[in-house]
Amino acid sequence: MFGIVLLVVGVVTLIFYVVTAIDASLGGRRIAKLGDISPIDEADSPSVSAVIPACNEERKIRQALTSVLGQRYPRLEIIAVDDRSTDSTGAILEDMSRSHPELRVVHVRELPSGWLGKNHALEAGAEKASGEWLLFADADVVMDATALARALRHATVHNFDHVAIAPRATVGGFLANSFLAPRKSARPEAPVTDELEASVKELTTVVAALTERVDRMSAK
Repeated sequence: MFGIVLLVVGVVTLIFYVVTAIDASLGGRRIAKLGDISPIDEADSPSVSAVIPACNEERKIRQALTSVLGQRYPRLEIIAVDDRSTDSTGAILEDMSRSHPELRVVHVRELPSGWLGKNHALEAGAEKASGEWLLFADADVVMDATALARALRHATVHNFDHVAIAPRATVGGFLANSFLAPRKSARPEAPVTDELEASVKELTTVVAALTERVDRMSAK
């Protein structure tokens, strides 16, 4: 009897995970890909203030900030927030601002009571912003030169107030690449309906086999 209960629990668990995987796959297909969206026309571009908080990011801040400065977007101001860094982050930001007038640097020396560090840094940058839109990005995110223009096209066409963009992760090491790095398919992706039908058929086969086994065990 106990074995039958375990088997039933296993079947239910399997169904749950398969259904969840199908739902996640179908949901992922519905998410717009930034690379498929055309950049917004210059005449339609709203002003944007990019707020980049940085705490001890001396190794990555220059490359990330250079990519933001290189955005092909006409109405962009950039506010980099040195959030109590103890390395050379603040000095790097000041050095970059001397050759880029669109870059403003805010230095946070102390964290006020009741605040979390990053939240406060974002607030400090937003207070200095003048753009119609706010772009919040981490200090290690390297952007394609058209990323902002494509995101604003998507937001304005659909009349969105908020857009979240998932980055493509760059990882190092064999294990990390095995599990996290994106893989290129050797064949074109099947239509969603074909993929769903195949998944349902596979699930039906597995459930039928497990049900038959439960029936045999019950008959003994």
